[in-house]
Amino acid sequence: MNFEKTVKQSLIEKSKEVNPPQKLKQKVLNKIEMNSGLNKIKKRIVAGLIVIFLIIPTSAIAYQAYLADELYGSFENVKNHFASATIDSYMLLNAKLLQVKGELGKEEFQQFKDHLKIITGVKIDYGNQYGNIDFDLLPQDKVEEIKNAMMVVQPYFDRLNGHESSNDMLSAEEYELYIEALMTYEKILVQSGINPSKSFENTDVKPELLDQFLNARGIIKDVDNKIMTIASDSPFPIPNFSINNQNIEVDYVVLTYLGSDIHGNDSNDSEILLELAERLQPIGVTPSAIMEVTFDEQPQTIEFQIMNMQRNIYSKGSLEELQLPTEKGDYLIVLLGEWGDEKASYSFIAKVID
Repeated sequence: MNFEKTVKQSLIEKSKEVNPPQKLKQKVLNKIEMNSGLNKIKKRIVAGLIVIFLIIPTSAIAYQAYLADELYGSFENVKNHFASATIDSYMLLNAKLLQVKGELGKEEFQQFKDHLKIITGVKIDYGNQYGNIDFDLLPQDKVEEIKNAMMVVQPYFDRLNGHESSNDMLSAEEYELYIEALMTYEKILVQSGINPSKSFENTDVKPELLDQFLNARGIIKDVDNKIMTIASDSPFPIPNFSINNQNIEVDYVVLTYLGSDIHGNDSNDSEILLELAERLQPIGVTPSAIMEVTFDEQPQTIEFQIMNMQRNIYSKGSLEELQLPTEKGDYLIVLLGEWGDEKASYSFIAKVID
């Protein structure tokens, strides 16, 4: 069985209603030392690059395309500019825009869309194959235009991610420095030829840009720590992870479902799910380590699957038996749980090291 089919069987189902969580991951205390070069800025909706993990029914595609078209013109236009674009990701972007429209008032959404359109327009004109911009190559008036647009839309992104507004949490000077740090971080990715959807180390950054990159990343992380909150009405049970009785930090993604089989096999979203394994920050573990996972609300049933990056299922079973592999390498771990009529999958990457 190939990797696409394996991931489909483990993670997705076709459903009439999707409840995407506002917060896609939670940070818990990490007592396992990891390579700091692999640490990544948290996934967020920022600067028009909306990274989401949603499932939408195939039948929705025909009538949902207009919002994304208002920003990008058409999928064909996006594909011509960004080599990594897929129709799945375009439809998922559109689904997120529909969510945004439902959560913001009419005037707020119009302001959000108008300024987001400025950002996406500049990205189409000047962005690289990943949609990122080297701002050093833009005319100064364009740099100011996109900076001003980012200053308007970033608080909306914060809210939609379930965080406090960075504009409210920071002084005017701090907020401007934060937006400039986001732009600096983005341009250095371009100048260093880095694919932002994959893990990378500090050594992948051009040496002459490293100090500037670390400074920008430090500002972003400081702001992240200020604005990240866990809503009391979180739409999914929060897991706590430990290995060999030590609490650990896990970068995970949640997919939630309503009322149907969590092991469904039919979906057109395999491209997005394949990207899942590349986007998550791995946790470093020792061979045969024992992982324990508890939830703030215990599920009725919970199962796991472990699959390697050679597209094969390594092991599966009940959560009580979750022993990590003995062989070195990266593994995608999927926890499948049921809470009454609600079902969810929690996915993360474990790197088995010596």
